[in-house]
Amino acid sequence: MNQNKITFSNPEIDLELDFSIQDYQFPDLTSGCDDNWLIVKLKCRYQGRVFEKKDPSITSHELESIRKWFQSIAGNTIPEYTCLSFTEPNLEFELFGNRNGTVRFGIKLAAEFKPPFVIRQFAFEPLDPDDEFVLVFENSFEEMSAYAVRFQNMLEAFPLRC
Repeated sequence: MNQNKITFSNPEIDLELDFSIQDYQFPDLTSGCDDNWLIVKLKCRYQGRVFEKKDPSITSHELESIRKWFQSIAGNTIPEYTCLSFTEPNLEFELFGNRNGTVRFGIKLAAEFKPPFVIRQFAFEPLDPDDEFVLVFENSFEEMSAYAVRFQNMLEAFPLRC
């Protein structure tokens, strides 16, 4: 099992999103402003269509924010920010709510991370292909905790370097 990969899944609509950290953007850099940028690889699978992209999209600091976000939700606590965005505006996490122990959250993909196809969710399609591209997932608190652990594993593999 790849410790640097998380798969988010919505089996009701045959949707999966793999999130992994490939490396530091500048692996040999040991000081300066750019030494913590991480190359994120996303692979979106939807009803036989696949979109895959790598981009230096988050920093190790932001990876820690993602871990804390999932950990807070796993503890049935509203995180400091219900919408978690980053320096690069191509990835965002948003908490929609929880009901009867099921957490609903979205992962917004934009710019270079936005797949070239439309995903049909909740029995409707966006009217405009330029609309926001949000993948919606529902998970238990236990699954949210497991995601937090996986993000912690990623952080241990790619720690803060300054």
